[in-house]
Amino acid sequence: MDIGTVFKLSLYGLTALVGWILGAAENQSWQPYASLPFVILGYLWCEARGGSRQHGMSDTLASVCGFLALAFATNEFFGGNPEGKLLAGTHLMVYLTWIVLLQGKTAYRCWLLLALGVLQIAVASVLTNGSWFGFCTVGYLFAAVWTLSVFSLHRAEEQFAIAARIDAADRERLAGQGNSLAVATRGSTVLLSQATSSVQHEEGGRWLSLRFVGGVALTSLAGLVVSSLFFALVPRIWVGTPTGFSNEDLPGLKRRSVSGFAADVRLGDMGTILESLDPVLEMRLIFPRTGNVMSPQVYAERLGSTEPLFRGAVLTTYTNSRWLPDNVSEMNSPVIVSSPETTFVRQEVRLEPIGTDVLFCMGRPIKLTDKDKKSTAHYRSLSDLAIRGPDFPKSGAVRYTVESELPAANLSEPTGLEVSRETLGLYLSRGYLRRNLEIAGRLDRLKTLAGQTVAEAQSRPNNPLTELEIAHAMEAHFLEPGRYRYSLNMAIQDATIDPVEDFLFNRRAGHCEYFASALVLMLRSVGIPARLVTGFKGGVLSSDGTLHIQQRFAHAWVEALIDRRTWVTLDGTPSAERTASVAEVASRRSVWTDVRARMSGLWSENIVNISFERQEELIYGPAREIAALLWEGVVELWASPQASLEALLRLVANPQNWWSFGGAATLWALGACVWFFRRRLSRLRLSWRGLRRSAMPTGRRWIEFYERFARLMQSRGLQREPAQTQQEFATQATETLDLELRTANLNDGPRAVSELFYRVRFGDETLSDAEATQIESLLSYLEHSLAPANLRQSARSVSQNEPFKKSDLPA
Repeated sequence: MDIGTVFKLSLYGLTALVGWILGAAENQSWQPYASLPFVILGYLWCEARGGSRQHGMSDTLASVCGFLALAFATNEFFGGNPEGKLLAGTHLMVYLTWIVLLQGKTAYRCWLLLALGVLQIAVASVLTNGSWFGFCTVGYLFAAVWTLSVFSLHRAEEQFAIAARIDAADRERLAGQGNSLAVATRGSTVLLSQATSSVQHEEGGRWLSLRFVGGVALTSLAGLVVSSLFFALVPRIWVGTPTGFSNEDLPGLKRRSVSGFAADVRLGDMGTILESLDPVLEMRLIFPRTGNVMSPQVYAERLGSTEPLFRGAVLTTYTNSRWLPDNVSEMNSPVIVSSPETTFVRQEVRLEPIGTDVLFCMGRPIKLTDKDKKSTAHYRSLSDLAIRGPDFPKSGAVRYTVESELPAANLSEPTGLEVSRETLGLYLSRGYLRRNLEIAGRLDRLKTLAGQTVAEAQSRPNNPLTELEIAHAMEAHFLEPGRYRYSLNMAIQDATIDPVEDFLFNRRAGHCEYFASALVLMLRSVGIPARLVTGFKGGVLSSDGTLHIQQRFAHAWVEALIDRRTWVTLDGTPSAERTASVAEVASRRSVWTDVRARMSGLWSENIVNISFERQEELIYGPAREIAALLWEGVVELWASPQASLEALLRLVANPQNWWSFGGAATLWALGACVWFFRRRLSRLRLSWRGLRRSAMPTGRRWIEFYERFARLMQSRGLQREPAQTQQEFATQATETLDLELRTANLNDGPRAVSELFYRVRFGDETLSDAEATQIESLLSYLEHSLAPANLRQSARSVSQNEPFKKSDLPA
């Protein structure tokens, strides 16, 4: 396969890879994926038809298509979809890529395709947080470097072909003038050794060699290392969003905000996250007084829940099958005050970067700080959520400590979030209580069902049910066996009615969002303020007492304000069926899913959401420690060399120290020193060999033999032109001095000198002792035979009775 075909295949393949990456990152439009059929069509139309004529779309038609692409992108930008404003420019690049793919591939258009590909990869990096993008980017780097390298080689080949045709024409012209020139041919192709810019191609050599492939690979690795160092060392300092767009405005990032931590939830959104094994948080419970680990299940039962609950979002407004948070800005309190005699537990939490300011915990936090106890959280007065304070880490995985109240065991009534008199006044003044009683739409059938449920629970005449009893009756309605089923199937039977009523009266099956939504609206219909809470319920307990929560544990439940005093937790979702569904998701877990989840966490924490604090922990801090240790070692070595050497030997002799950071750094430094001294020793050995071979200065010997040959040719009036290769110059010298060389049996001498020059200069070879002796002998014979009379006295004395033999030429 010729190099031109290899380049075109590489270019089209790279464009297809870019389209797939952008499509996977955007994950909601068909335009990027459409680049794949355009790649195939463009190759078949422009390249596979053969011939020297350029095939493809004309410039006029391409200009018309360009105006149409601009019109489509403009219409998308000014459309009603807010995401279209962000993606219009991206899709314009995709449209331009299609147009260029269908045109003949001149050098300019090849560069244009490569530039459009880089821009699309840059946009894809903004649209996704997935770890898969990192591997695809590395693959794109190697493919792009390969394509650019082959492109450069292809252009050099074209220049060589032009030069070969010019040389052939010149030779024919000279032959017609009576000059006899030897031209080596293979078929109809002129075989020459040429040099263009920094590329030199030898006669009969291959363009795509293993050395070329290895060089491309090493270049790609070097680029990857350098770019990784820049990425790791540049400080991550957040400067805000001057453009007005935030991360949540980007389609790729916005899709992550669902269920357990979303501020805007549409019914059915949770179905996707309930089937995900991605990690969310880890938590351990510890008694501060004793340091013992407490079971999260025991603490959950103390709080009145069957399983650990982690509140993530509180939603009050239901409209058009969507739950929204309260539209009134909340007051934030930096500290939650508790009485001195309160018994509390400490929760040590590690939260993954899932796109929320909420800090998850069990129960109501008394105090919440980061792991270094430098930053505190704020507490929202209306939703009872803990959020990050202004100085709290805003990105990356975050570790924090929560102190929360430990209720007494065996309480007669379940505990809840107590509402103080001041908070109740805030509810009334801000209309929060009223908004937790609103029902958008008619929902007449739902209201009727709520009344019937209360009537059925009313078994005591003249003694109405309390609000708590009504709430439990509503909860029991959904938990009655056989009445409703837990299912992740979100199929709608009647799209003309509200999804909640479709769930209650038609499907009678759904996941927790439907159960919680129906329970909230039924409580509101009988005058009990209620709100929907999303978060996580349950988890996997490890042997060390750490509770691991994954996205499959996302859940929605209800909080009802009973007697205007306490927010009581209610959950109408059948727990047994939900537990079975969560376990089924876990049963599909494999080694690959574990690796993918782990890689996703590492990618998100250390690449996408890496913070300055994380850089300080991983890079800057260890670098300062190493520098301090090295300086301390140098000072100790200067003060007491013997003691320092003994300490170094003890460190290296103990294998347990090899796995520490300092031990690994020490071993690496020792290995680097050994490598350096070995390399220096090998160079000294080569220098010694060079001194033994001749008295010529080491390092110039291997090039000086050709300079010696060039000086000899110059004395005969032959000077190599700048555009002339060494092999061509040798051929010219052989033809010009043909008679004298044949007389001395040296007609192959110039060719042998040029070939040896190529081996040393471009092949990085080192001459052996025998080869060095042969080339010196050859040059001495050439000087004796060709040098002018006034120079022959300085040439080495060679006996005329011993003519030079061809067997003496360097192999």
